[in-house]
Amino acid sequence: MKIINILFGLALIFLFIAGKEHKKFKPSSSGIARGQMPALAKDKSGKFHLVYGSGDSLMYTYSMDQGTSFVKPSLLGILPHLVAGHTRGPQIAASDHLITVIACNKSGDIFSYQKQPSGGWETAALVNDADTVAKEGLMALAADGNITYAVWLDVRDNHNKLFGSLSVDGGKTWSRNILIYASPDTTVCNCCKPSVGVQGNHVFVMFHYWLGGNRDLYLIESWDAGKSFGREQKLGNGSWALNACPMDGGGIAIDKKGNLTTVWRREDKYFPVSLEIRRRS
Repeated sequence: MKIINILFGLALIFLFIAGKEHKKFKPSSSGIARGQMPALAKDKSGKFHLVYGSGDSLMYTYSMDQGTSFVKPSLLGILPHLVAGHTRGPQIAASDHLITVIACNKSGDIFSYQKQPSGGWETAALVNDADTVAKEGLMALAADGNITYAVWLDVRDNHNKLFGSLSVDGGKTWSRNILIYASPDTTVCNCCKPSVGVQGNHVFVMFHYWLGGNRDLYLIESWDAGKSFGREQKLGNGSWALNACPMDGGGIAIDKKGNLTTVWRREDKYFPVSLEIRRRS
């Protein structure tokens, strides 16, 4: 899994003034472009892929030198009423030989886009199988091998739940949506972005739980490429009682040794927690 979830501090790097159009951009000096809510993925060759929103436009660029410079951004597609703000924005993932982007509109529909071998982009499919259910526009995307997995907050049946969908062709088609988690206390935290990580058929989803007024981070796992999930488990000790929205879902990543790292916030502190991935025989 080679996805990097952009948190607030990292996102600021990409919100500078555009440099000259005919040259590569150096983020530390001239910036990449004007835009909102960037997301970054790294493929197996080490190439960085970056997507961001600009009005109703989805913009794409890449770096061959570990982010030192980026090529001139190009138009990936136009999605009327694109959601790109307040941790809501397009997501990108790199599977084997395929780059996939998902983006949500204000109505609550998620669309996927697939990078073609020619370099162009194809609008592939609608990810959600019920109309306008991703009202919050909070979603995440990750990939590994031929597995690409999307998660989002979903309001079908009136309350926000955590839903997911699997693609085995880089986002060209998507599986029937599955319910990953529904809170016994009406709703999951309805303003925090979920996170997802993939390694082989092992899918991890981290989300903000809302139970009894506490907004804590929980992790839930699948061993069958996201077709079913086990029981949620709380991360860290203590709880965060908050009568407001934290607006922060944290982030997760899996290293080359197969260890899972989670980073999340409670009150005014951030907690990096590394977990060794359990193996099944």
